[in-house]
Amino acid sequence: MCGNQPAANVHVKLLDEDQGDPDDMLDNMFTKSDGMFFVSGFASELTPIDPELRIYHDCNDHGKVQLGLCSSLTYDFK
Repeated sequence: MCGNQPAANVHVKLLDEDQGDPDDMLDNMFTKSDGMFFVSGFASELTPIDPELRIYHDCNDHGKVQLGLCSSLTYDFK
């Protein structure tokens, strides 16, 4: 939400954060008119992945929301 309106057309990226290497893009999209989005992805690595959800928004100020995620869970943000 942005104020009392759905946050439409917000850029959302799902990445595998890699220390010392460029992060791997697993998925990305823009939110729908109702603010909903769905991202999914996988990575094949020798070590556990470090999934990260980045939300780039322009609600009241320019900014980036970044969330660290557990690689073995499904998240349903409502």
